[in-house]
Amino acid sequence: MDPQLLRGLIGLLLVCAVVHAQPRARGSRADYFPLAVGSHWVYVQRGAAAGEPIEVEVTKATRLGDNTYYELSGYAGSRALVRQTPAGDVVQYDDAGGAERLWYAFRAAQPWRSQLAIPCIAQAIAARNEPVRVPAGSFPSTLIIQYLPGPCLDAGLVEEAFAPGVGLVKRTETTIAGPRSYELAYAIVNGVAITGPELSFGLSIDRPLYYADFMPPVDPARSLPLLTARLTIRNTSALPLSLLFNSGQQYDLTIRNESGQEVFLWSLGKLFTQGLTRLDLSPGEKTFLIETLLGDRSGKTFPEGRYTVEGWLTTSGAKLYSAGVAFEIKYTF
Repeated sequence: MDPQLLRGLIGLLLVCAVVHAQPRARGSRADYFPLAVGSHWVYVQRGAAAGEPIEVEVTKATRLGDNTYYELSGYAGSRALVRQTPAGDVVQYDDAGGAERLWYAFRAAQPWRSQLAIPCIAQAIAARNEPVRVPAGSFPSTLIIQYLPGPCLDAGLVEEAFAPGVGLVKRTETTIAGPRSYELAYAIVNGVAITGPELSFGLSIDRPLYYADFMPPVDPARSLPLLTARLTIRNTSALPLSLLFNSGQQYDLTIRNESGQEVFLWSLGKLFTQGLTRLDLSPGEKTFLIETLLGDRSGKTFPEGRYTVEGWLTTSGAKLYSAGVAFEIKYTF
């Protein structure tokens, strides 16, 4: 191949590589303040004059002009409408004048004046990345925001730690009584649960309302709603858990009407192997799935009204693991 032509092709390939690489670099920017309706964070307080846990929640989205703002409660003072700019800054919409107030400039190389509605706040600077451990888990690379000494002698923010895709994981402040911190204990961010080591047992059903369809011509397959329940026991701690059962049955589920009368028991009429069984979770997770039509043994749909469903593990001795939720049945004609 002609050397000049070869050099031209190599140059063209390099240009294409640069052009295609630039969008990927921009898209890889860490999201230190994720905003989505339904996301919420729970923080526990540690240190001097520690109070009750604090919950932060994104309740709704609002369109104002060309921008979408998210209503945030519990983060800094009262309700606030906030958004992220294309540069990654977090700003609050000012109801009084319609202007925007800067909360965070995560990518700024110079100090900035934060306008968070927190007393005694001062200039802030994005300092460094470092690991942080809180009750919700260990975060190996967090962005630390440091605050310079403020106007108050014995009060003010000291620093905040933000994890990419999670948000604020720790806030440290100075008080007259001494240092106090807010540490993330649990969160749901963009539908994903964020939690530390724990032992949990829960019951989930697929919906809060079930419709029995009696539109003519009545189809028995439509008139009996199907409920799907899921029992889950999870041990993510470093300690083992071993459960013993008197038979092959390891779980059960019941449905009761508003009067407390039992209208369904999953184990009724079922046969189980005899002899002790064992479930080891060290660590681990076990899920049991139950599907049942919401009707009696004759095939008649349960009456309209409110019901409760309870599920539990049939461990030897007392009922140690149980959970319940409510649902409703309505008819359509």
